[in-house]
Amino acid sequence: MKIALSTLLLLFSLSSFSQLRNTSWGMKAEEVKKIETSKLVREYNGDLTYSLDITDLNCEMEYIFAKNKLVEIKYIFTPVVKERTKENQTAVWVKTYKNIQQKYGDPTIRDNEKLYIWSLNDFSIKASHETSRYLETVTVSYTPPSPTQKDVL
Repeated sequence: MKIALSTLLLLFSLSSFSQLRNTSWGMKAEEVKKIETSKLVREYNGDLTYSLDITDLNCEMEYIFAKNKLVEIKYIFTPVVKERTKENQTAVWVKTYKNIQQKYGDPTIRDNEKLYIWSLNDFSIKASHETSRYLETVTVSYTPPSPTQKDVL
């Protein structure tokens, strides 16, 4: 659990997201494959999923592409079965939210304490905490800023 929280601290302490894990928005999947050192576990519809070694948590990192350009990076923390884990994801969720809030301030959108969105100049962050009977998932998604009307015209 300490390793997971340390990883989250490192994740949210980066000064410029465009260089997260040495990637940049718009990179091609082949470019990401060349620089990503984690284990590739799935390639589906052009997207890449890597497994990160984090004690007591199954963490997958998804690189999502549109037209073979990097448009989103997700970190997904999911214990295999809630009853088998020593601690639930609530501690990870609280720490995740606090780390993002400390770095970027209050979220732009807040929905029922289970979803927070920060709309920043260089990227957006969507943090969510979902629970079901057997699974509990914390997801942090980074996306580039939406184009403005000026950019489109």
